Amino acid sequence: MVKRKLDPAELWAVQVFRAEGNGGKEYIFALTRRRYSESDIESKGKSEWKGLEEEPVYDMVTDSDPDSDSFGKRVKKSDEPIGKRLKPTDEFDKYKNEYKKMCAIIGPPWGETQFYYRFKNKTVSVNNTDDFWNKSLQNILSEMDDQKLIVEYATTNKHNNRRKPEKQT
Repeated sequence: MVKRKLDPAELWAVQVFRAEGNGGKEYIFALTRRRYSESDIESKGKSEWKGLEEEPVYDMVTDSDPDSDSFGKRVKKSDEPIGKRLKPTDEFDKYKNEYKKMCAIIGPPWGETQFYYRFKNKTVSVNNTDDFWNKSLQNILSEMDDQKLIVEYATTNKHNNRRKPEKQT
């Protein structure tokens, strides 16, 4: 039996991520649970990712057989995958309104949807959800860099006024 695809109104986003991709594109994806009503969420079973595609990862080796067509190229060592890579598929501008429908505050024990920016190698929680939906990632990143510079300057400008412990003889 084929699993029915749920509408955004039937899903609740536990966490929503906005990420930068290759070529300057922005993507959005979310960890979701089934929502039956404003206070009833599916608590059993695992959550599902919306907006991510699983791609198998294989152990690769360089082909050293001079008689093969792939000599000197990278080939799979075996047909068994060693892991998986998650690749974003939903572009932010196209799917923004669909993801907004999944975000809500759900009564105990769940709480509210959490928002994150995902840059190349770091994830940052969102302080202002209006900025999450309306500003570009480039503007947000430049604002974050400006704030970081201010904080770094403030911390490096302090002198060390801690006293070293005196040695006892």
